[in-house]
Amino acid sequence: MQDKSDKELAQELLESGLDYINQRRFPEAIRHFKEAVKKDPECFEAYMHLADTYMEMEQFDSARWAYQKALELDEDHVESWYRLGDICINGSDYDEAEKCLIRATKIEPDKAAAWNTLGTVYMEQEKYIKAKESFKKALEIDPDYNQASFNLEKIKNIEISK
Repeated sequence: MQDKSDKELAQELLESGLDYINQRRFPEAIRHFKEAVKKDPECFEAYMHLADTYMEMEQFDSARWAYQKALELDEDHVESWYRLGDICINGSDYDEAEKCLIRATKIEPDKAAAWNTLGTVYMEQEKYIKAKESFKKALEIDPDYNQASFNLEKIKNIEISK
């Protein structure tokens, strides 16, 4: 069991990492978040901020690792699944992105962005019926979601051209 001083130190490191993010000093923020998880390996927030900072720096492999560590601590954290799906899309790993985004939509069925992003994955996989269903679901949740409307039109145009 960790003593309280390690957890307190981890919290201080987390807070100083956040200060560095606000100053857009990302390497320093990463250093502090890494130190925070060394002090408290169960500090979910530190892994999330570490992952987000890696994303900001476009270090996607490191971000993927940090989101996976966060999910080890909270397997139902929808944002981690959603962001992990984005990383997989960025790496053209559409099968893995699909799994992550399906998980996100199961955890939080009313997350329109997850449905829209899942639809874009289906488009890349040429699963147009599923893509259309995903975009429609996003629009059911948020009728003003312009990107989902645009994507739905794109699917209709693909269908017309076939």
